[in-house]
Amino acid sequence: MLRKLFTFAFFTSLAYGFGMMARQLFLGLGDETTGEFELVTIMEGRQFASRAEDFWSGKLTTVMGGVDLDLRDAVLAPGGADLVVFTVMGGVALRVPSTWIVEADGRAIVGGHNTRGTARGVLSGDAPVLRVHARTFFGGLDIAAKPIEA
Repeated sequence: MLRKLFTFAFFTSLAYGFGMMARQLFLGLGDETTGEFELVTIMEGRQFASRAEDFWSGKLTTVMGGVDLDLRDAVLAPGGADLVVFTVMGGVALRVPSTWIVEADGRAIVGGHNTRGTARGVLSGDAPVLRVHARTFFGGLDIAAKPIEA
C-alpha cells in the first residue's frame, strides 16, 4: 500500500513538473489590447478581459485548468473574429456582448458546450460575428451573451 502511495506521489509530482516546464515554453501571445491573443493554461486558472479595438483572432488552450474570458469591452474587426478553444480536463467561460452574433461549432467528448449567445436572425445583418471553434475533452465551454455593464 505504501509503495502505491509513493508511486502515485512520484508520478503526480512528475506531471506537475512537466506542466510547469510546458507553461514556460507556451506562455502565449498578445495582451488585453491586441487584436490577436493566445492563452495557455496548464494546471492553473486565468482571467482575461480583452479591450482590443480591432479583435480578429484568439486561441485558448487549457490543460487541467480554466480560463474566464471576457470580451465585452472588445470591438470586433469588420470581418468578425475567430476564437479557437482547445480544452483537456478543464473549462472555459466566455462572456460576449449581447450585440454580437455568436456562431459556435466543435466537438465535446465527455464534456459539453453551452452557447447562450445571440444567433443570426435575432440581430440585424450588420451585427459583428464571433465564430467559436471548440474541441473539449473531459471539460466544457460556456458561452454567454451578457449586456455591457455601465
